[in-house]
Amino acid sequence: MTEVVVVGSVNYDLGLRVQRLPWAGETVLSSSLTRRSGGKGANQAAAVREAGATCAMVGVVGADGAALVGQLEEAGVDVTRIRADPGATTGTAVIMIDDDGQNSIIVSAGANDALTAAEVRTAIAATPGARIVLTQGESPVAAVAAAAEAAEAASLRFVLNLAPAIDLPRHVIAVADPLVVNELEAEETALALGVDSDDVAGPDLAGVLARVARSVVITLGAGGAVWAARGKSGRAHAQRVEVVDTTGAGDAFVGAMVARLTRGGDLAAAVESGVAAGTRAVQFAGARAAEAR
Repeated sequence: MTEVVVVGSVNYDLGLRVQRLPWAGETVLSSSLTRRSGGKGANQAAAVREAGATCAMVGVVGADGAALVGQLEEAGVDVTRIRADPGATTGTAVIMIDDDGQNSIIVSAGANDALTAAEVRTAIAATPGARIVLTQGESPVAAVAAAAEAAEAASLRFVLNLAPAIDLPRHVIAVADPLVVNELEAEETALALGVDSDDVAGPDLAGVLARVARSVVITLGAGGAVWAARGKSGRAHAQRVEVVDTTGAGDAFVGAMVARLTRGGDLAAAVESGVAAGTRAVQFAGARAAEAR
């Protein structure tokens, strides 16, 4: 039985190691170039499986994406709902990582843009026994909205990682349980929703956004994460570790959190699991810690 349906992106990650991230108009030299598997959807699907929940992935790759699909299958993800578009190129992310492990990312959607609302609805309807639908901001708006609507129609929990913070209809965000964002994405989302967040510090935005979404989680990097749901709130602190690469830490967080929710854990416990997974992830290079170990 599949517990989690992940609707999202499948990408190649091109990683560039730099001493520091460049300023606008500046050229810096890279000490290394790597090519790894990525995409927020695929990373989170792999993280769900690593955390012990069963998972199916819904997405689109190009003619050059067979290796990425194979890696997901090896990780235990059900890939039968990933479509190959022979006329498209698989999505690609260019990631610059500095000596402190911080990154800047540019994503070319490629074949991910071909994911349709109809195939999202069909995939979710064809997954009996699923408990959670998970999606992110790297898919087309229509596909994300379809995931929310199909989850709601089937009485499934809808988890939305709004990364990047794309402009979504309010009713989509309203059914998120939780809406997961980082501090910058939280501010962008509050602004887009017209939510009054004046004089509200980043972590406190969780309660503000929870006036719209059913529950909210804001990740704080080394500061852990905060959450708000139905008048309650809390915080999970992260253990201090040596940071190698923050790429994919958010995806590890989301995957572990969702896996915990499938086991009946409350949001506080799920966030604790997410913080622990994100902390482990930053100690390895690449978006998927399991592949680096």
